[in-house]
Amino acid sequence: LLGTSLSSSQEITIPKGDLAGPTPFVGAYYFNWYNIEDQWKRYSQTRHPVLGHYDQSDPAVLVKHHAWAKQGGIDFFAMAWSGGGSDLINWERADEIDRRVTSHLKMTDGVQVALMYNIRDFVQAGSHGKIDLSEENYCAIISDHLVYAAQKHFPEENYFKVGENPVIFLYTLRDYVNYVDCLKLALERMLLETGYVPYIIGDSVWWSPSPEKFDWKDYHSINVSAVTAFSTFDAGQPHRMGHNFAWDNSQLFHDMIKPAWAEQMIVIPSIMPGFDDRHMRGRDRPTIDRAHGAELVQQWKQVLWYPMCQTKILGLMKRMQRNILGFQFNVRPRTKKGRESMEAKGSALLTPPMIMINSFNEWHDGTEIEPSTEEGENMLHLIAQLKHEVKNEEMFCGKEKDKNFRAPKFITPKLFNENSRTPADEMFVRGMSVLMWFFLMWMIWMFGGQMLLHYTGRAPNKYKDDDLGAFGSKRGNSGGMFADFAPKCIPTEVFMNGAKYPKRVPTVMTLAALAATGFVCFLLVTLFFGHTPVVGWFEDRAHEWERRGHSNVRRAREIAHKLCPQLVLNLHKAKFEDWVRKLAANQISQLEFRDEMCGDKALHTREIEAIYLELLGREPEPKGLEHYEKAVEEGRMHLDDVRLAIQNSPESTDYQQMRQAYKTKISKFMVAPFGVLKNAIETVKRKEKKERAEILASLDLVQAKVQEYINAGETDKANELLADYKNANSARVALKGPRKMGKEEGSRHDTMMDDWDVA
Repeated sequence: LLGTSLSSSQEITIPKGDLAGPTPFVGAYYFNWYNIEDQWKRYSQTRHPVLGHYDQSDPAVLVKHHAWAKQGGIDFFAMAWSGGGSDLINWERADEIDRRVTSHLKMTDGVQVALMYNIRDFVQAGSHGKIDLSEENYCAIISDHLVYAAQKHFPEENYFKVGENPVIFLYTLRDYVNYVDCLKLALERMLLETGYVPYIIGDSVWWSPSPEKFDWKDYHSINVSAVTAFSTFDAGQPHRMGHNFAWDNSQLFHDMIKPAWAEQMIVIPSIMPGFDDRHMRGRDRPTIDRAHGAELVQQWKQVLWYPMCQTKILGLMKRMQRNILGFQFNVRPRTKKGRESMEAKGSALLTPPMIMINSFNEWHDGTEIEPSTEEGENMLHLIAQLKHEVKNEEMFCGKEKDKNFRAPKFITPKLFNENSRTPADEMFVRGMSVLMWFFLMWMIWMFGGQMLLHYTGRAPNKYKDDDLGAFGSKRGNSGGMFADFAPKCIPTEVFMNGAKYPKRVPTVMTLAALAATGFVCFLLVTLFFGHTPVVGWFEDRAHEWERRGHSNVRRAREIAHKLCPQLVLNLHKAKFEDWVRKLAANQISQLEFRDEMCGDKALHTREIEAIYLELLGREPEPKGLEHYEKAVEEGRMHLDDVRLAIQNSPESTDYQQMRQAYKTKISKFMVAPFGVLKNAIETVKRKEKKERAEILASLDLVQAKVQEYINAGETDKANELLADYKNANSARVALKGPRKMGKEEGSRHDTMMDDWDVA
């Protein structure tokens, strides 16, 4: 998985992101600040780049970064950008970053560029890190920056767009304060002067506050189309920053679904290969271990639902297709291009499948996927393999449509179902429900049975009439049929108003009342286990159970990556995932996993060789092996296709017929001696004396037959016969024990074995 060379990864055709899915756009956050202010020396790094302490003003570095990104299946860079084109602020660092962004936009290798607007570089953050745009002249600066970006960068052919709308990320949008009017005016100015309506992605996903408390209405009013996270690492929550980070990270994005969809926004997940900034901020900081790539794979699989299913589900919702502008502009674009941009924004497919990776080259936080001297190109190759496998992923998105239901049905990605329970809790609830139902029925019968019979039963047949029961009946009516089989339901006599009355027997009304009582008890039990606190308690247990299960899978994946450093992921994904989960559940040992999945050769090569041995009875010739290897690696064939092709070959048919004939034809000379030995073993079990005599006879027979074969030059037959004898003798020793062989027979046995070995 990690040690495959660059040449092998180049053989894989990595699909580009597709607006219609399922292959997602893969974006990586990119930083252009090396080496503007002696960045390398000011801040330490965990790993070291292959290019050394490079300067990004060097065109060779830019070309190399784009080549690596294309190799890893990266569709676009989201580049940190501090603005430009404003007379209200003069900052050489921002101008240099802007020049480098321009250089990237001139590239034509297929790796596109989007801006990640970082106003923190020039806006002073207030308490709790909040950014108040109503202070000073921040709003005017932002307006200048956005119009400058629309005039200089958006028209470039290499700028990343959704439909006709250029994508722009707003870094830490969650911390903006008093920003609605400011950004709305800036966007109106951009539309009026340039005709562009941007596709805004807000960096809003974070651990606090809860998603329900987000400013969703404000996001909608400034036309935010999607929400994501630059990073979800939080040093203040070390319990989340470990083996369970992939689980907690996916849960965080899941919690954003309902409020985001309600405001016509999509959720774009963000993953990272790991996190380690201890060299820069202190050794006591929590970390997310990269685990030889296992962490990245686990996070990818946890959030893959979003790019694969949001497009499919929201594409069926007509309300997500048009009228996406969050507010009505007070101006109309003066140019035809501007009007087309507005129309495209209103009708474009608004659910581009997308996954963001933090980051391509943030070396100080230890999140980089750029090749390092410690890991080489491993992370790039891993991302390429994961993206290549998306089309083969089996993902359940929910019920999209019913024939008899016009509106589409869909589900949100719950990692555990609502009202869910662990298997043990499910058995407990079922058992307790039955016990509680019987207990309630018993209590009602014990304390209310007499009254129930009094009002719904009737007198026994020997009484002509019973004038007490409101539903009493005379002999001969429909209630009489129960008098014969239930006269002893209540063993005591009934007392009413001080008078003693005889026993009563049930009627149809009694049984109906009992059925109604049972149904009421069932409802009471159901309501109890459906009560919100009870459901919440079981859900918490189920959530923690699922969380521990995913933690085990994450640890098993790390072990698997360590055991099989040369494993090629895309060629056996289903089997690899199956065995990782077996390893997580302790169904197999690490040794069994290594023997099955790892080896000097790639797994698909070993499986092709095994198919040859099974179906043809020989090792594959180099040319044939190379043909099938290449077909599997390029995705033109699966291993099942290889098996079918070999199985249908004439050679395979001849080999199978030969095997069948060999199984049915057994020479008599091989059956007779072995039969004698078998009889000798059975004789040993019955009598000790006869045992020794029979074994001596069998020794004579075997020895004579062996000598006969040797004299005839048929050493192979002699060897096979002797092997049969050894097996029979081993079976006899196992049955009767080694001490049962007499001195004479043991001596002759050893002599014959020694003579034969010498020969």
